[in-house]
Amino acid sequence: MNTRQLTRAERRKIRTHEALKQSAMMLFMEHGYDQLTIKAITDHADLGYGTFYLHFESKDDIVWAVLEEWLEVETEATNQRVLHLEHPVREYVSWIHYFEDLRERGQMFIMLFGKNGSATLYQNMIDYLARLHKRNLSAGTYSFGQVVQPDVSFMAQFAAGAMMNLTLWWLESDNDHSPQDMADAMFRMYYRTDPPKLSE
Repeated sequence: MNTRQLTRAERRKIRTHEALKQSAMMLFMEHGYDQLTIKAITDHADLGYGTFYLHFESKDDIVWAVLEEWLEVETEATNQRVLHLEHPVREYVSWIHYFEDLRERGQMFIMLFGKNGSATLYQNMIDYLARLHKRNLSAGTYSFGQVVQPDVSFMAQFAAGAMMNLTLWWLESDNDHSPQDMADAMFRMYYRTDPPKLSE
């Protein structure tokens, strides 16, 4: 086991990296994606403009670093809420939570991934969802109830693309589907039967 202490330079690099991410997150929440600039991030963090490029390649790179960290926390929180449930109730309840959470953050989702959002962030999100589905399917955390199980990588890619485009359609189009409606439709699509009745 490596117990080497970090050097002063390494600790400073970590602090700078985190300061840039914190500034990016605060400015994004305050002004939105379009108004976020690298100069604004470095000014807010009280760092030189060039320092940014020692840690990140672009605005999308730092935004994704913040998003991915947040997504991992949210994913773990969702897992903790549903892992005590049996299949397929587990999947159904996780979809309900997913759409309920997105109803609260819909404008942010559209801003980042919608028609006027970033193509890079959109692809990053697809890749993240595919990795997440593959991890969960491989571990048996989730199962889509297929009689004949397809290749896990294939199913992960299919689920990621479907989830992303369905979410954007729901948020951007003129419809009155509730989060419950969306979870019900997802369940019927994957399991070819009505969703389970949840106890009160």
